[in-house]
Amino acid sequence: MSHDNQSLQVLYANRFDHEGAQRTALWRVLCSDFFQRWVPEDATVLDIAAGHCEFINNIRAARKLAVDLNPDVVHRAASDVRAFVTASDEMTDVGDASIDRVFIRRRCP
Repeated sequence: MSHDNQSLQVLYANRFDHEGAQRTALWRVLCSDFFQRWVPEDATVLDIAAGHCEFINNIRAARKLAVDLNPDVVHRAASDVRAFVTASDEMTDVGDASIDRVFIRRRCP
């Protein structure tokens, strides 16, 4: 799958670069007070369409993977997150049956 990276960067910068600190603080609370109860700390977690990596950076897990079409994902992922710039159906580096939990957010109109 081929993507126009420059167009994606412009789109994501216009759509998502607002209120970053507040969004990060909100996700820290969401992960610690809500999502973490479903994610064992020894789990491998995959965040599909990770965007700014708010979820994957704030969840506690043994192995954390982020995937997004936006090349900025590698800069936004924390040091303990392995980030992929690709479509989720192109992740050949992830072994079969190696993911314990998958997270994907749904944007409402």
